[in-house]
Amino acid sequence: MKKAFNKKKGFTIVELVIVVAVIGVLTAILVPTFVNLTNKANDAADQSLVKNLNTQLRMKEQTEGKNVIMTEALKDAKEAGYLVENLTPRGSRDIVWNQEKDEFELLPAVPATDAYKYWTVAKNDGDLAKGYSVYLNFPLSEITTNVGVDVGEFSGVSVNYRKGATPKDDVRMRTDGGTLDIDADTDVVSHWSYIDNVAIKAIKGDSYHEYGTVRVTLTVEEGHVVVEPQGYVDELSIPETATEVSVQVSNDAEVKTAVIDNDQATVEVEQGATVSQVVGETENITGAGAEEAKEGAITKTLVYNQAADGKLTLQQALAAEKPYIVFAEDLEVGKLSADDNVSASITYDVTIDGDGHTLTSTATRGFWIDENNITASIKNLKLVGKDNVTQRGIQVNGGMKGITLSVDNVELANMSYYAVNICNDVTVDLSITNSKITGWGAINLWSAKYNVYIANSELNGVNDKTYNAAGWNDFGTLVLEGDTTGATTEGSSELNVKVVNTKITGSQTKGNRQYLVLFNDNSAANIVNLNGCTFEYTDGDRNSFCLDQGTGNKLYVDGVLKNA
Repeated sequence: MKKAFNKKKGFTIVELVIVVAVIGVLTAILVPTFVNLTNKANDAADQSLVKNLNTQLRMKEQTEGKNVIMTEALKDAKEAGYLVENLTPRGSRDIVWNQEKDEFELLPAVPATDAYKYWTVAKNDGDLAKGYSVYLNFPLSEITTNVGVDVGEFSGVSVNYRKGATPKDDVRMRTDGGTLDIDADTDVVSHWSYIDNVAIKAIKGDSYHEYGTVRVTLTVEEGHVVVEPQGYVDELSIPETATEVSVQVSNDAEVKTAVIDNDQATVEVEQGATVSQVVGETENITGAGAEEAKEGAITKTLVYNQAADGKLTLQQALAAEKPYIVFAEDLEVGKLSADDNVSASITYDVTIDGDGHTLTSTATRGFWIDENNITASIKNLKLVGKDNVTQRGIQVNGGMKGITLSVDNVELANMSYYAVNICNDVTVDLSITNSKITGWGAINLWSAKYNVYIANSELNGVNDKTYNAAGWNDFGTLVLEGDTTGATTEGSSELNVKVVNTKITGSQTKGNRQYLVLFNDNSAANIVNLNGCTFEYTDGDRNSFCLDQGTGNKLYVDGVLKNA
C-alpha cells in the first residue's frame, strides 16, 4: 500500500510579480491619501489653535486694547492656557503673530518687505534666519538683526539693529536691560520696557520712539527721536559731532537730564513734559514746556589736576556742589585732609563723567557718599588705587538713606579691600552696568531691604590676604554681609540682587578661599539671581558658591535654585 502525502505547491514567479505590483499600486494610492489626511488633520489642529488664540486676544482687546509687542500677546495666550512651548505648529505652516492686526496667523510665506511685521517664537539660531521678527525663547547675550526683537524672559541682552535691503516703517523692540545700538537711516524703530543704554548712530527722520525706560543714557548722533507719553530717559545725550538731530519730549514724558553739546540740535518740550535739567546748549529748546526746561539749565564743570586761572580740581568742584563734573585730563587725587582720608566726597546730587580718563587715588577711599537722599552717577572713568593704598573704590557710608547710585562704564582696579562697598544701615538703589570691578570683594553688600542691579559687567575677586587656618580671611567676589571688623552683628537681609550677562571670577594666592558668591553668617533672607552669567575660579570646587552660612538666603542660577 502506498504511503499518502500532500503535495504543496508554492507561488510562481509570475504570481509574485503580480502580488508585488498590486501592493505597489495600493501603496501609491493609499500612502498619499493617508499623508494628505494627516496633513489636513495637522493643519486643522493648527487652524483651531490659531482661532482659539485670536478669540482670547479679541476678548482682552475689549478691556485692555490691542497688544503692541509679542510679550503682551503671549501673556493673553497664557491666560487662556496656551504656553509658548505649545505654539509649535503641527503642520507645515508657521504660526506667527501679526503686529498690525494683533492676530495669530498661519503663514507658509510672507512678502520680503513685510516679513518683519510678523513674529515667531525663536527656539534656536535657525529660527532667527526666517525673516520674521523674533520672540527669544533661548538664551542669547547679544544679537545683531534687521528685524524686531522681543527678549522674552531674558535680561541684559545687547541688541544691534542694522538696516536691511528695504526700508522698514514699524520695527518694534522690547528689552529688559542690556543695550540697544541702532544704525539704520532708512527705518523707524520703537522700544518698550527697560533698557540700560541706547546708542542711535542713525535713524530715519520719522524717528526712534521711546515708550519705555532708559536707565542710563540715550545717545543720539543722527535722526529724530520721540520720548513718548510715560516714557522716561535718565540722560539724553546729543554729542558735539551729531548731525541733523531733533528730539521731541511728549506730554507726560520725562527726561531727567538733557546734555546738549551740539548747537544745531533741536529739542521740543511739549506742554506737560518734564525736562528736569539741561546741560549745555539751550538756544534751540522749543515748545510749550521750553521755558520751564531752561530754568534747570546748568553748565559742565571741567576739572583738572591743578587749580589755576579759574580751573577747579575735582575736590573743589565737589565742595562747590557743581552738578555736572567732567574730567579734562587724567587725575591723581589725594585725601581731602589729614582727618578725612577720602579723595572725593559726594554730599549732593551730581553726575561725574570721567570722559574716558583715569582717576588715581592715594587715599584709602575713592568716592565716598556721606549724605542722605543723594542721586549720584559715576561713569566713563577708570579709578585706580595707587601703591595698594586705596581700600575701597566707591563707598556708601553707614547710615545713609535714600541713595540712588548709578555706575556705568567704570573700571575699579587695585583696591585692597572692597571695590564697591555698601555699609551698614543703608538704603540704596544700586545699578552697575558695563563695568569691570576688581577687589578682595568686588561688591560688598550690607544692610537691609534694597535693590542691586548688575549687568553686562565683570566682577573679579582676588583673595591675596595672608592665610589664616581659622578661615578669617576667606571671602567672596559678590558678598552679602561683609563686615569683617566685628563692629556689629547686623547683617544683610532681604536684599534683592539681580546680576545678568556678567562674568564673575574668583582667585586666591595665599590659601584662603575666594567664593564667587558668599553669604556671611549674619546674612538672612537675601535673594540673588544670576542670569546668563559666566564663572571662573582658580582653586577647583573651593572657589564656587558659599551657601551654607546665614539663614533663609536663596541663590538662583539661570532660574535654578542652588540652595534651599
